[in-house]
Amino acid sequence: MALVVHAGNARGEVQAALQHCRDRQMEEARAGMQRARKEIEAAERAQTQLLAREVGGATPDLVLIHAEDHLMAAVIELNMGEELFALYERIHRLEEKTGLG
Repeated sequence: MALVVHAGNARGEVQAALQHCRDRQMEEARAGMQRARKEIEAAERAQTQLLAREVGGATPDLVLIHAEDHLMAAVIELNMGEELFALYERIHRLEEKTGLG
């Protein structure tokens, strides 16, 4: 199911991006966060298609509910990852300024 795949890909990209942040590889981290956003967009398109099917009369199933959970987790992880990214940037700037990094 495309929704689960794209949500899982997004979560993986966020985790990799945060590792790049820890390693002070901010350009790689920024690119990873952008890839995560694109995966979320793809997951949301897949979600829209699934929901349109239901509006057309298809019965919701447990797989759809599970997929929705994956998407929700991925969106939350992306949002938190963006906040952590901003904090890492700030920490790295402060460390450079003070010579502690």
